[in-house]
Amino acid sequence: MSDNFQKVDFANLPFPAEYLIDYVRVYQRPGIGVMGCDPADHPTAQYIADHANAYSNPNLTTWAQAGYEFPVRPPLPNMSHAD
Repeated sequence: MSDNFQKVDFANLPFPAEYLIDYVRVYQRPGIGVMGCDPADHPTAQYIADHANAYSNPNLTTWAQAGYEFPVRPPLPNMSHAD
């Protein structure tokens, strides 16, 4: 943190701080890499289509409000899973 604009009041600055991110936009140069919402190795378009209300209504902020249980990802094949 810089004192270039205004003196920072470290004595009254709460730590740790939180920085919540609601939206990220990713740009990709044409012809470089493969990035998208539905890559062949990790398809997601059908999942989003099946849960459209959760993704299209900004007033729904939890899976329960959208009428779904919280999604649980199964363990990856090479990882152990503690029950």
